Amino acid sequence: MNPRLKPLEALALAILLVAAAQLQASAQEQPGGSFENALRVSLIPGEQAIPEQGYYRLNETSAAHYFLLDGVEGGYRLEIRIEVRGVEQGRTAVALYTEGGEPIIQRKILYGYGTSETIELAYQPSRESAEPGSAHYLSLIRYSGAAEYRLILSLESVEDYAAGEGDAGSSPEAAITLPSLEPGETVRASGHLASRLDGGRYADRVDCYKLRVVYGGGRDALKILLKPSHGLPISATLFQGDFRLKHNESRKPGEPATITLRGDWKPGQEYSYILRIDNLGGRAGGSYEFEAWIEPGNETQPPTPGPGSPGGLQASELRLLVVVGAVALIAISIAMLILRRRRIYRVEEVGWWGEAY
Repeated sequence: MNPRLKPLEALALAILLVAAAQLQASAQEQPGGSFENALRVSLIPGEQAIPEQGYYRLNETSAAHYFLLDGVEGGYRLEIRIEVRGVEQGRTAVALYTEGGEPIIQRKILYGYGTSETIELAYQPSRESAEPGSAHYLSLIRYSGAAEYRLILSLESVEDYAAGEGDAGSSPEAAITLPSLEPGETVRASGHLASRLDGGRYADRVDCYKLRVVYGGGRDALKILLKPSHGLPISATLFQGDFRLKHNESRKPGEPATITLRGDWKPGQEYSYILRIDNLGGRAGGSYEFEAWIEPGNETQPPTPGPGSPGGLQASELRLLVVVGAVALIAISIAMLILRRRRIYRVEEVGWWGEAY
């Protein structure tokens, strides 16, 4: 306090400061008490505090707070940090809901008199579970005691393949189409997969890409190398239509996986595949990158002989061998039967002791 101020002036200044603080608190937008009148919060990439200054209070007269969050969709990750200061010992439940009111994440907050707690939630929705323009609800419901809190909301872009492409869907219909791959070229892409804690069944744990390949030779091979971030176990499957062609996965979290596809191709013709990348087990989320290229085949290497192929036996020759073998077996059986009968006749004539009857 300024020593030059007289006691009455000092008292008046203190009253004015308290009144200004109360006025600022009353002017601050308060959260709604239900889904219908939830306080709307427009999210943009980056971090923002709600409220900008001070804290909201949960107590007996204000026991339910609801927020309507705009801007969370596939290709984004939302982190919610709740800083709680206990006023009276008790507990509160925090929950994140879909626009339709289905629960996504639910947690308990316990506090005591004068305690400080920080609760962190993360939500990374899939493209299918959070379309552009959809909204989400955040609620804090007090069950006992009293507390003050503030929200720190952080929205981060986790788009797949490249900025502006959005999120790779979990089905072939929602796959991101990659540039056409031809000999001498490499297609590269990167993406992000959520853990099952980042939204349960709503989390982004599967990405699909459409890969178009034009082979230069009939015996070329398609090579795909996937490299997950540390701690992320990854699974990769290559499909053509409904047929599963190849599959591989990390032997342990963070290890790469390779897919090699060989065949008898028509050079110059485009082949279309779906590459599906899964968070194997979903225990941890993270990022990944992959690259695909064409490995030239050895066109001079002769094919493996088979039925009807040059260098192998023709089907007619195989049938002839089977017939000849069967006739030989019959002839051997007849000869053995004749010899056996002659031996029996000889024993009956001479006797087993070698003397005549």
